[in-house]
Amino acid sequence: MQPPIADTDQQQQRRGRHQELTERDPYNTDRNRAYDEIYTALTNEETKMLRYMREKFDFLKENQKLLPCRIDDDCQLKTKRSLGIFSLFVRSTSKAPKVLLHNTLPFHRHICGKIIWGSGGILELVGSDIDRCLSTGLPYVNTPRPPPVSGEGLRPIELYWDYSDLGYLDDGLDGFYGDIRPQTEAFPCPIACRKAEQSSIVSVISVKDTSLEIMSTMEGEQYYAEAAVMPKSYRQHQFYATTSFRSEIPMPYFSWAEYDIQHSSVNFDKAIKGASFLAKNCFADNGREDVVLALMEESKLRVDSLSECHHNAEPPPGVNMDNKTAVQEKYLFHLAFENQNAEDYITEKLWGALAAGTLPVYLGAPNVKDHVPPNSIIVVDDFPSTKDLADYLIRLTKDKALYESYHTWRYQPIDPHFKKKFHFTNTHSTCRICKWAHSIKHGFRWDHGHQEVSDPYIPHDTCRNKMGLISHPFKEYWSAAVGDRSIPVHSDVNVKTCSLDLTNRILEIDGGICRRMVYDQDGITDLIVECSVPRVYELKLETTIKSDNLQSINDDLGQEWRLQDDKSRLTFLFNLPTTKPTIVQPGIVRVIVNSSVRIRVIVEDLDIFHKGAKKHRSYFGDVMKRDFFTPIEAYTVLRSK
Repeated sequence: MQPPIADTDQQQQRRGRHQELTERDPYNTDRNRAYDEIYTALTNEETKMLRYMREKFDFLKENQKLLPCRIDDDCQLKTKRSLGIFSLFVRSTSKAPKVLLHNTLPFHRHICGKIIWGSGGILELVGSDIDRCLSTGLPYVNTPRPPPVSGEGLRPIELYWDYSDLGYLDDGLDGFYGDIRPQTEAFPCPIACRKAEQSSIVSVISVKDTSLEIMSTMEGEQYYAEAAVMPKSYRQHQFYATTSFRSEIPMPYFSWAEYDIQHSSVNFDKAIKGASFLAKNCFADNGREDVVLALMEESKLRVDSLSECHHNAEPPPGVNMDNKTAVQEKYLFHLAFENQNAEDYITEKLWGALAAGTLPVYLGAPNVKDHVPPNSIIVVDDFPSTKDLADYLIRLTKDKALYESYHTWRYQPIDPHFKKKFHFTNTHSTCRICKWAHSIKHGFRWDHGHQEVSDPYIPHDTCRNKMGLISHPFKEYWSAAVGDRSIPVHSDVNVKTCSLDLTNRILEIDGGICRRMVYDQDGITDLIVECSVPRVYELKLETTIKSDNLQSINDDLGQEWRLQDDKSRLTFLFNLPTTKPTIVQPGIVRVIVNSSVRIRVIVEDLDIFHKGAKKHRSYFGDVMKRDFFTPIEAYTVLRSK
């Protein structure tokens, strides 16, 4: 715990950054702003490279050297040859053909293992790389396949302390990292986890390649305003790792590794019949010094203040003041007085006293009893006056049985509630941040109490049956829109699988009049339906969410349709604004298909930790919605003869 100090320039910048984060709107879809913002901070060299990409794209477009194409269709050379337009693609056969992919969103996207930088980055594919790369599937944000809950095989979560990973590419701005990007080092964790940490009392932790930022500190909110958990800040992708259990990643002072609180109690007969007090900050916000002074002057209780505040005694013979435990275990009581009264802010003053075997007399967090074993401490605020408190402590010095009743818990199995509450402290907070970031990035369930990524209620796999119809995360049915006549479907592959590839993602509908392709990158399900003849079909998607409430939400990104229960959410997106899904019976969504259409189904667990989150789009949902409505732009590069 640190006393309040004057703000340094860096701290003032962080406070300003905190204000900016709590006020920004991550759902702002202004095209110019999106083009200036990037989720990955860059070095000077990387900034120059991105500017070069932008300038090259603008030059080619202004000079009409770019012909739009579709990644899953006419961008590929084999398709162009079959359409007879290969000569348009490459007017000079002496040069290899090129396809250019352009990413206007602020986050990186990938295809066939290659990166398409965000905020105007481009990727050039040349010659045989075009078909080899584009035939693997659509561009993806995080993973080309449904990601595992364990994170096994994925790129590591990278954490940066006080290196903002959300920047703006103003024309006069150098790279955010200067010439060298801070090097991350591996951190032990089941999730692949790396960090670049620098010591600071209050820090902003950024998660690489995302807009996720965590305000992190072990200090209390009455001295550091940044530590105050703002209940709606999650909507701006601003989160917390503080001593508050309202943080997404709580960081209490207590941990099983640091404090053996079931240490045997002090010897009642040999211990000093009084209280010790240790503090360096003599001007605490909660007036603790006044309570100490009152106990000293207005009662017969022995109070030894051994440090700077109200110093009135020297340590017992043979005790080193650098060893607080050795000091505290000489007394029946220790005045464990915090410097502020903030919920959940319980420091080493209390935990150290419990570990020393003395009886803490506590002043501080008003909810302290929620955090300690029953009948293990004495709380100052339980007494109407300082005199009443002193009288009770004096009584304890004369009643061995009553005093030792406060230590009974030490010799019994640890209280189950306490054990469960602090079980997560067996895992280091850095690892827990990496686990949390993994769950947020991929729409997995975050068990706040256990601080673990949990298996989703609806697995994120996309599976097909032997006929080629999707069987998970919904069941797919095709019929005629009039008369409910069944429609024949055909797949060249007669296999039931949850591993989709080029050979089994295609379904022929109604004798080949329509073709449906399915992709499952990033744990979402994309359907692309193309029809050669105008027909009207009915597509039914049967889900496991037995609700008849299909909510429509329309914003600047586009319209979405949500079907959810108290655990899970399915979000339906359509590229055609005229598509209006309906519920035919609980859990079954009906879509009328009368032309080519793209459909995305996002599967995710609901955020049950944040109040009101069930009504709002999650970070995962936001990224996947942006990715759908602003897909990668693809162009063939025309060359002059």
